[in-house]
Amino acid sequence: MNIIIRTDASVSAGTGHVFRCLTLADELRRNGASTEFVCRKEKGNLNKFIADKGYKVHSLPEGIGPGTDRELTRKILEDFGEKPDWLVVDHYKIDISWESNLKEYVRKIMVIDDLACRQHYCNIFLDQNYGADESLCKKLLPGHCIRLLGPEYTLLRPQFPEMRANLRRDRSVVKKILVFMGGVDQSNETCKALRAVQMLNRPDIYTDVVIGAENPHTYDIKSLAVQISGTKCFTGVENMAELMASADLGIGACGTSTWERCCAGLPGIVIVLAGNQTKIAEAMEKKEAVLNLGWYENVSENSIKTALEDLIENSARRESMSIKGREMVDGNGAGRVVKVLKRPGRTTMKVLFLGADASRQLSEWLRAQGEEVFFTDKKIDKESVVKYNPDIIISYNYRYIIKNDILSIPGRGAFNLHVSYLPWNKGAFPNVWSILENTPNGVTIHRIDNGIDTGDILLQKEVFFDESRETLKTSYEKLHMEIQKMFKENWEEVKEGKIEPKKQAQGGTLHYKKDSQQFAPFIQEKGWDTPVSVLMGRLATSG
Repeated sequence: MNIIIRTDASVSAGTGHVFRCLTLADELRRNGASTEFVCRKEKGNLNKFIADKGYKVHSLPEGIGPGTDRELTRKILEDFGEKPDWLVVDHYKIDISWESNLKEYVRKIMVIDDLACRQHYCNIFLDQNYGADESLCKKLLPGHCIRLLGPEYTLLRPQFPEMRANLRRDRSVVKKILVFMGGVDQSNETCKALRAVQMLNRPDIYTDVVIGAENPHTYDIKSLAVQISGTKCFTGVENMAELMASADLGIGACGTSTWERCCAGLPGIVIVLAGNQTKIAEAMEKKEAVLNLGWYENVSENSIKTALEDLIENSARRESMSIKGREMVDGNGAGRVVKVLKRPGRTTMKVLFLGADASRQLSEWLRAQGEEVFFTDKKIDKESVVKYNPDIIISYNYRYIIKNDILSIPGRGAFNLHVSYLPWNKGAFPNVWSILENTPNGVTIHRIDNGIDTGDILLQKEVFFDESRETLKTSYEKLHMEIQKMFKENWEEVKEGKIEPKKQAQGGTLHYKKDSQQFAPFIQEKGWDTPVSVLMGRLATSG
């Protein structure tokens, strides 16, 4: 594949766009693609940095308008020879008027954007923000566009998933704080954070400070740092994952580094430095994955100090933030994006999605991948299924039995997403029974046959709970998060029939809805907030 990336770095725009595009380019290079960049020579640009990474950079003049930008980019594309396979655009000042005028010079266009405030013409749209608005994206994008939404598509360097796999640190006590305010930090929030650390007067806590490549306050930061015991400054950092892994608490902006901290499980304080960071910070705060202090002009040294003191003294909150961050971002987003870019002319599937309100979001994800999806939570019959004529049936949280005469209709088969480690806990309330009977927890995607969750298994994963922290509700949510992730990562192989089903083992357990009477007394007081520790093995011990 031949790829052209249009992005910029500058004092005003920051460096995040370029760095995430470099991450994508590196992943493409590992997959055999050739990538070139088109960038303006704005103040604070990273054109030389990109070139030093081994990529050709086509430089555009500083200060040009969108029309001139478009025409100069068009000329570069025309001179390219054979049409590039993809034009990737990551730029807040580019929209549909720029993209639609260049579509004839490339095979396909991908847009990376986390503002969702303007129309785009593209074949793939990537918004890696937590809480990305699916309905708003549909209004701003063409109908054929594949939408990659959410932190699972976050473009992080390979060092982060590699670090995560080996992360074995006890963060119960805060021994080190990491401060990083992004590549530019025009308002010098770094010094503000350092003064807050200084006010703590905790010589037992070390501080690492990362200074961005285009930070105009480097001298002031280093001058202040030498006055604070145990403080080190780092510039030109290539080992950010290692620095995050060695820290216990972070202070940073709410840009790309937010997802890096999440992947590293580094709990922390965020300060909003730009308008596009506000929604991210608010959504992450609602998720209880960060402590959000808000807009930088309203944040003082005292407020940072108070927040630090609260988190330093609250290890349970830090651990909860760490877990939630790691659950959101696993660091493999770049690989997922490249996998989509590499797809040849893909076949659109007619999917009959059988579910409930809680599973509707996954059906929307399928639609965002370009599939033709019909969702229903109603009981289906053969006549209605024949009329729709689906290629494939997906059942997820569907409360009705699917009859045999329906299973033979879809040419690609019918599959169920079940939140248990089959053959254990077939049927109703699988997560509850796995806890009560102390049987394996997990998730399974299997073919639907005429039994209850007895079909051949395509994919399966065992899931482990921390019984000292989980409740019935959180364990249920964790299982659904895992099965949705497994489904998304393997959808192309599932729909194309590339995964060989395996016969399900005999035995296991089966429970019906009426069996819930057996555990009702155990959860009568707290309901779904009942701790797992209270229920673990309870049914077995009670006979």
